[in-house]
Amino acid sequence: TSVTGDMSLTSSGALTDTGTITVSGTTTLASGAANDITFDTSSNNFGTVIITNGNNVTLEDTNAIALGASTVSGNLGVTAGGAITDSGVLTVTGNSSFAAGANAITLDLANDFVGAVGLSNTGSNNVLIDDANNLSLGTVTVGGDFSVDNVGAITQSGVVTITGNTVLDNLDGSNAAITLANGSNAFTGTVTFTTDTGSNVSLTDTTALDLQ
Repeated sequence: TSVTGDMSLTSSGALTDTGTITVSGTTTLASGAANDITFDTSSNNFGTVIITNGNNVTLEDTNAIALGASTVSGNLGVTAGGAITDSGVLTVTGNSSFAAGANAITLDLANDFVGAVGLSNTGSNNVLIDDANNLSLGTVTVGGDFSVDNVGAITQSGVVTITGNTVLDNLDGSNAAITLANGSNAFTGTVTFTTDTGSNVSLTDTTALDLQ
């Protein structure tokens, strides 16, 4: 399927692909809150993708992908051969995972990731994530710098491995804690905390820890 403009799909059931989808403009997908969207062909090439509604959503893009305002009632998985960015607020009830290869991940709007968030890239490429509420990090592997800017607690359910510098910011007046105490964490670069005066911080690092 090849579309030179925008593409909008609405279904009362699941949305899937069996071949490459190329859309030059904006892709808008709606399958209903109980139905999955699975566009997992690695050669797909989207511009901006908006998920109006969907249960578990899987997106693969051979190049960069921009995520527009999206509401996902299940899990969200995005794999791209280029940068992953957001142009609208992402609301995900389940777990989220973003893999960008040797490219940056920039999710800097007031998103709401309710479940754990996994992040993966390589090389000297940075990752930035913003959450309007508490943020739980899943398995995180970042080749460049890692920045978290959120309102609420920062916790983890997976190992965090950062090659570059790390900035953890939850200065919002709620005195929420930062707890990254997994015994396998590795923060190779500097680590900077920006918190409220009443926030507790707990961090474990298997490497030498350099606070800035």
